[in-house]
Amino acid sequence: MTNFPRPDVLIDRRGGGLRELEVRLDGCRESWQVLEKIFKPADQVLVHGVNEEIRQDPSCLAICKICDQGQVDINDPKDESRQIYGQIHDSEAGIISGWGNVDLYRRQIEELRQGLEMRLATVGWLGRDSGVAKINSPADKYDVVFDRGTSIYVAEQYKQKGDSSERLFGSFFEEDWRVLKPGGIYVLQHNRNEYQRRGFEFNPRFMLNLGKILEKIGFSVLSCRVEKDVFKMALTESEYQKYLEQIEKAPGNSFFWNLNLCNEVKTEDGRKWLVFEQPFCFLPNFYVARKP
Repeated sequence: MTNFPRPDVLIDRRGGGLRELEVRLDGCRESWQVLEKIFKPADQVLVHGVNEEIRQDPSCLAICKICDQGQVDINDPKDESRQIYGQIHDSEAGIISGWGNVDLYRRQIEELRQGLEMRLATVGWLGRDSGVAKINSPADKYDVVFDRGTSIYVAEQYKQKGDSSERLFGSFFEEDWRVLKPGGIYVLQHNRNEYQRRGFEFNPRFMLNLGKILEKIGFSVLSCRVEKDVFKMALTESEYQKYLEQIEKAPGNSFFWNLNLCNEVKTEDGRKWLVFEQPFCFLPNFYVARKP
């Protein structure tokens, strides 16, 4: 078994309301623990980008579970009418790329909400004309903006057209600043090994510069690293029993059939947990930036 070093929590600039958060993040070893330390039940949240299915990117679902009294808006211009699958595509929201289907992702959230009677946040969509380069939202609206590397994927495509990385990320982060409430938090998860595997030009040295770009805009910034990209959601006894019922009657290749095939329910500390592990993303890093 590999012995991982203790996760580090590095403060790039003291103050700005981050001292308490630094203490809470210290000791987090998996991605879901970082989310649980940042998000609150009634938060108004913006999530940049979702993958095509929950099992491929469970982060938005995990946020909906934590913020079960709040609102989660998805900022991703890719719906069922726009299946681009990794190709560069010009849109009303600027250049978009990657894998995603907002319509399918939202349907799967509703299947969990109804099938398990699971308490989840209300889920909205900012539409086809909204992306990381231009967020279709008024200013000062959100408590938290979460970005699981979507801005990095988009910047890679812009770079191929000759734009500079620093200018691109600066413009993206300025949009995040605009839509955050005073005291709001921007969270960027970046998985360096995944970008290297896909042949992106962003090297580890450049990724360290992202914190400096955030600071130039005015954010107070801290960085943390965890060992595993794992998302766990606690199930109540009622949700667990309904999960078993759904699995029992699920036809082949249905949502619950695939969910049971690719994920598992574990018992820890007397509780049931629905566990999503992302095997290709190890040692993920987080930038956590607060707007004063």
